[in-house]
Amino acid sequence: MGSLEDHEVLASRKRRWATVGLLVAVSLTWEMVAVTHLFGIWVWSHLGHWTRGAYGLAWLVAATVTALVAVRLGRTRRFVGAGMVVALSAVSALTIAQIDWTRPFAYGYYRIHRSDFLAVAALARTGQLDPTGHPAAELQHLAVNGDPFTLGSHAVFVPTWTGPAGGPTGYAYGLPADADMDCRSRWNVRCWTLGDGWSWMEIVAIPQTAP
Repeated sequence: MGSLEDHEVLASRKRRWATVGLLVAVSLTWEMVAVTHLFGIWVWSHLGHWTRGAYGLAWLVAATVTALVAVRLGRTRRFVGAGMVVALSAVSALTIAQIDWTRPFAYGYYRIHRSDFLAVAALARTGQLDPTGHPAAELQHLAVNGDPFTLGSHAVFVPTWTGPAGGPTGYAYGLPADADMDCRSRWNVRCWTLGDGWSWMEIVAIPQTAP
């Protein structure tokens, strides 16, 4: 009798751990979707309009895995686990859709490469940047595909992304102190400060001109 009880306990534990494993698998697929959105700027820079396909593939994989796991749990009468899968997926999907992924990317990329951005700022302030806008070799990784920086009067723009609006988006140094408030009305872009005199500038729309 004891051996039968032990067998039932062992089987219950196996089912419990199997359910946990399936929940982890579903969670990982939605994390993949989140990572795809977080690094969407890099993906767009390399794939262009094919980026939508990468987004679609990530969402399709997550939705498919969610459905398969929920069905499997339901067929084995693990209805609580199936409900958790559906709830986890719904919350994940809504959260991913609501987050502005550009902000964490912009802040994160800047913090990782802050020393290089500070070097560019120092060169801009002292007028030592190449007047053609070509940065030093060790700084070219800051711009998408190593494209030249755009120079102004002690100002610099580092293009990081050419988005679907068709205009460059990236990091700007030397903007007015009130740039956060002025960007949309003055240049038809949105931007926010990152510190050290740097701001993120993102094209909202291409201004329309009368024919």
